[in-house]
Amino acid sequence: MIKDIFTNAALVARMETGPLSSHLDLLATTLQKQGYATTTIGFHLHEAHAFGCWLSERPQIDEISELTLERYLADLSSQKATLTPHRRQRITTAIRLLLKHSRQAGLIAAPPAASLPLTEAQQWLIRYQEYLDNVNVLTVA
Repeated sequence: MIKDIFTNAALVARMETGPLSSHLDLLATTLQKQGYATTTIGFHLHEAHAFGCWLSERPQIDEISELTLERYLADLSSQKATLTPHRRQRITTAIRLLLKHSRQAGLIAAPPAASLPLTEAQQWLIRYQEYLDNVNVLTVA
């Protein structure tokens, strides 16, 4: 599936042998079935691959979660002064899609259930994020 997205053979080889290669192929297939544009899928795969490379340099991280994503973004912010809010949001979206689809496929564990009930504001934010996810799928198709 990755070969259908990228034409650069060296890039395809890196992604197919990278630390999250099985996750990337699943993500690409799922996004294509959902009607995402090839360029959008390529961006998500590129960012997920970069995240996987970052993870492989940190053997102390034993699970992938939203907390890991926050660490990654903090590390990027400290290394690159050019991490704009727009780019940060695109990276966040790409990694969250990776987490979602990897969980659905059983490749990574589901996040632990929160011990406290969600506040009304948190529930609204979750519903809004789901709405945005659905709108994104509709606009790409």
